[in-house]
Amino acid sequence: MIPSPAGLSIPEILNTTFIFDRTDIYRRFRCISELHTGEKQEQGAKGFFVGREYEINSDNLFKLEVQNFNTRFPRYFYSERYNLSGRKSKEVKADFPLVFMTAGDRNFTDRPDRKRSSYEFDFIVFDLMYYDRNNKTGNETALRELPEIWRDTEKILLEILEAYQNSGELELYNFCLSGEYLGYPEDLSVWTLEQKETAQALTKKIMCSNNFSLDIVSSIMPFEYKHNKSLAGVHTVIKSEIFTGCSDGQFKQIIC
Repeated sequence: MIPSPAGLSIPEILNTTFIFDRTDIYRRFRCISELHTGEKQEQGAKGFFVGREYEINSDNLFKLEVQNFNTRFPRYFYSERYNLSGRKSKEVKADFPLVFMTAGDRNFTDRPDRKRSSYEFDFIVFDLMYYDRNNKTGNETALRELPEIWRDTEKILLEILEAYQNSGELELYNFCLSGEYLGYPEDLSVWTLEQKETAQALTKKIMCSNNFSLDIVSSIMPFEYKHNKSLAGVHTVIKSEIFTGCSDGQFKQIIC
């Protein structure tokens, strides 16, 4: 997000044009996934991950990558289990149901009113088969048949996509996203009055900018991974446009 809103006063925020890149899309989906709940554990998202398709098809899902003897932690990742651990563990803890999206392909759209980037993502929600998130078997969650898993994951997928388009200034996930941009604590209850007012001003600015539009490009389809028989869920392709504000010739140099 360019420029950073951190440290800006309310008047400065209201007079600033914010330029977005694809990482802002990841951050918004992560906030929504983190706050999504359901009456039963299998009806609420417990994790979020941006990665590559093949990572789902292997035993290496969520394992830390080591490059040049340095451990790399997934940047766009959320796990309820990992958060509850106090984030002290050196191991990335997977949790399910899990929202997964690919890094996305970008197209540049030059419109008369503003310049925008259009991104297409594979968007997937999947859950475990034959056992639950605590590795238990024989209970209601573990004994679900495929159509039941498809039903539960489709419900999560549709609710998260609907929230992604929600421009409500008082919606918690919109407020949390503003707090993240501003570098505020995750716990909103410890925010000062000034922080709340600044976050609310930023939320209004972001939501009124007509960013985070979304179209479902392909039908929602059930899937089973050939290389991982313990996962099942639903899949679709989505497109989102965001404001870039770059003139021709500057686009590749400014937006990552």
